[in-house]
Amino acid sequence: MISTESFVAGFAYGGTTVLVGQPMDTLKTLQQTSASSRSLAGTASELYRTAGLRGFYRGGLPLLIGGGLMRSAQFGVYSS
Repeated sequence: MISTESFVAGFAYGGTTVLVGQPMDTLKTLQQTSASSRSLAGTASELYRTAGLRGFYRGGLPLLIGGGLMRSAQFGVYSS
């Protein structure tokens, strides 16, 4: 029998990993594509100054949905 709780827990896990990891991935990408040799803290402060908190999560909605659905399926199928 498939448990709804497992699917909800999987979606929460997938969403949490994206919410925690997305800002660091955004900073990493900005540093890799930047010509300047600014530190990680400098890159973070510049991003926050220009785009605010939303800048750290730019492009994260598809990852949030996809990660949530993937982990939801993994948890739901594993428990059955």
